[in-house]
Amino acid sequence: MTLNARIRRLERLESRIGRKLATALLTAVQIEDIQRRVANEQELDSEQVERIEAHGHVVARDMIISARGGKGWVKRYLDVGMDEVSQ
Repeated sequence: MTLNARIRRLERLESRIGRKLATALLTAVQIEDIQRRVANEQELDSEQVERIEAHGHVVARDMIISARGGKGWVKRYLDVGMDEVSQ
């Protein structure tokens, strides 16, 4: 096997592993960190966006955080407690 073939196989393997890690469940601490960063208008890193995209969205406080195509967005609902609505 040539060096280039090995490199391609390794890249495919790393890609598969990365997708599996991205689809791991978000912990409560990670969700709180995402909510805090959004509330403080800080940018989310690419790993957080990928994990949100894998799960569809994060619902909390007065917002729904979604992602698609590597980009994240926030819908805010003023005077609505999303924690109460989602239960």
